[in-house]
Amino acid sequence: MLRAYTRLHSLDVWRTYADVFEGDLLIRRGRPEEGTALLKTAIQSLRKGGFVLYDNVFAGVLAEGQIACGRLDDAETNVSEALNRCETSGEAWCVPELLRVRAQVRVAQGFAAEAVCLLDAALKRANSQGAIAWKRKITTDLDIIKRERSDG
Repeated sequence: MLRAYTRLHSLDVWRTYADVFEGDLLIRRGRPEEGTALLKTAIQSLRKGGFVLYDNVFAGVLAEGQIACGRLDDAETNVSEALNRCETSGEAWCVPELLRVRAQVRVAQGFAAEAVCLLDAALKRANSQGAIAWKRKITTDLDIIKRERSDG
């Protein structure tokens, strides 16, 4: 709907946001190569135009796609850059989510104990912000890691 509306009314920037959302959906639907390519292009386009609304959380989504593609160094770079931007700008609302994604990188690298520490920090941050959605995602990841560690 967003794409059709933006095309009809020549809203180019919002059409690019539609690309971001489509990239996210492709990643979640098991097509990470396509999703990360679309997402990366859209993020770059938005940045070039000076539209950085949600940029840091989009970087986290891109990193999740990169994890799914096995590009762990790229994922870590994206998360690190986003966290640095948050620190510099004071934009802290998405820090719990970025820490959660960084924990996913650590799990993929085989560092589950470090991932648990990151998730604990993310949960504290989410609690202090009253960020219920972030808390649920973080708690789910913690449960999965703990279950896998006890099974292994």
